[in-house]
Amino acid sequence: MNVLVSILSWLSSTDRPDFHFMRVAIAVASIWICAVKLALHEADSITPLVANNPAMLLLYKHSN
Repeated sequence: MNVLVSILSWLSSTDRPDFHFMRVAIAVASIWICAVKLALHEADSITPLVANNPAMLLLYKHSN
């Protein structure tokens, strides 16, 4: 257990460029996914799933 703790503390204390690259890559992927989810075509594609779901019936009101 102490070995695992020492390895994790060493990894968290290092300031290597690959960790910064991974953080930037995760941020870019998250922003990309959010942008796609907010796009109109994504919202239109899930409309039938939400409209016909009994659990979502009370929460969803489709306006034409």
